[in-house]
Amino acid sequence: MGETSVSRVYKGWYGQYYSRLWPWSTEYQQWTWLEWEELGNGENLYWALMHVIGEQTEFGPDAPVNNYRLKGQGSLMDIELD
Repeated sequence: MGETSVSRVYKGWYGQYYSRLWPWSTEYQQWTWLEWEELGNGENLYWALMHVIGEQTEFGPDAPVNNYRLKGQGSLMDIELD
């Protein structure tokens, strides 16, 4: 993270994660799937997050939209998949 000429980000979740066994998926897994799908479609991280947030139907304290954390430097608009 010491290189300041590029944008970088680490993504994580706040609090504990409780997984379910296949074939069920959690809201967190669905969030991540949508986020990566948008990144794979050529969107940058900013617009991928905006899309995923727009798809949320649950906004309680345990919802992914209220528990994701980003830590890094630079602009989310610079972070894309190559």
